[in-house]
Amino acid sequence: MAGQESQNTKFYYEDPNTPDTWIKLVGIVGIDGPSGSGQEIDVSDLDSVAREFLQGLPDEGNVTLDMNYIPGTASQEFLRTARAERSKQVFRIGFNTDPEEGQEFEGYVVEFSHSAAVDSALKASVTIRITGAVEDYVVTP
Repeated sequence: MAGQESQNTKFYYEDPNTPDTWIKLVGIVGIDGPSGSGQEIDVSDLDSVAREFLQGLPDEGNVTLDMNYIPGTASQEFLRTARAERSKQVFRIGFNTDPEEGQEFEGYVVEFSHSAAVDSALKASVTIRITGAVEDYVVTP
């Protein structure tokens, strides 16, 4: 099976003032996550011949964005404001497919950090903590 090119993958946030209006973040160079997992619930008892488990609630984890930091950019400022205000937002990762499909989730921006180095562009790293389920979506033309 062939792989899918990641170039042109997009990251969006929903405009909080205009539902169903998606704004693309600029400067993204990498997206990592969602990093979901689930708890193990030990249900072993004295009659068990080996450990027995149930699956707990899913924890969808985090999404980390690596970015070229562009000061004053509205979409990057939105993330900084969302972190400062501790406000839950709706996000989408749009894969390079036709029609576009991807994943949608709610989350909190829990980190926005900058970095600078010799012979390097200004960088930013953003961590979004997912709350609730991650849903798949397809944009219908």
